[in-house]
Amino acid sequence: MQWTFEDAEGKRFSLDLEAAPSGAKVEWLSTLKQVPLNRQRSDELMWFTALPDSQTVYLNLRVYPDADTFKRVSEELWKTIDSSSSKRLVIDVRQSNGGDFMKFRSYLLKELRERPAFRKPGSLFAIIGRGTISAAMVSAIDLRKEMGATLVGEPSGSKPNSYSENNEFTLPNSHLQVSYSTRYYKLQDEDTPSLMPDKLIAPAWETYTAGRDPVMEWIAAQPLPR
Repeated sequence: MQWTFEDAEGKRFSLDLEAAPSGAKVEWLSTLKQVPLNRQRSDELMWFTALPDSQTVYLNLRVYPDADTFKRVSEELWKTIDSSSSKRLVIDVRQSNGGDFMKFRSYLLKELRERPAFRKPGSLFAIIGRGTISAAMVSAIDLRKEMGATLVGEPSGSKPNSYSENNEFTLPNSHLQVSYSTRYYKLQDEDTPSLMPDKLIAPAWETYTAGRDPVMEWIAAQPLPR
């Protein structure tokens, strides 16, 4: 099948492409010399890394994993933070559709409350975006309300005040699965269509193709807490 594409300069070209067989292993190639943090380790649901040059620890929470994994990674995170000179924590949920927000409250928020250094301005950031929905949005709200975290990025993909907690049933004739929400959550006083960031940074094609993350660049440029 022939597909027509358009490059960054607006020039169109066509290629003949065939679908890969089911189950085939596809080796994806990247044109980037350096891949930004949020696009690394895409096969891991939850991971972190220390950035010593900026005294920052970056946690990527792509999808909330099972309780054992969440607990293990969280414990490793706190050991790294407590044994280093890190003064800033960045929690990235811009690609996260969440899961059980009680895991976040139990293993991350509870520990944050016991570390007053992360209540200082410039010490705690949460990155949100159009992919931040459900429990991930709840966690971002928790970080802002309880720890004074600065939210950076795009508006979330779901409403703070809306229905959640899904259930399912099967239609008797078609046997299609139907999912529906069962509980209304009011997570903020003002009824807005999205959770709004404190610092809005919209994605741009130029930075994406250059392998840059303007959100992390902005955070790194902020003064460290004293």
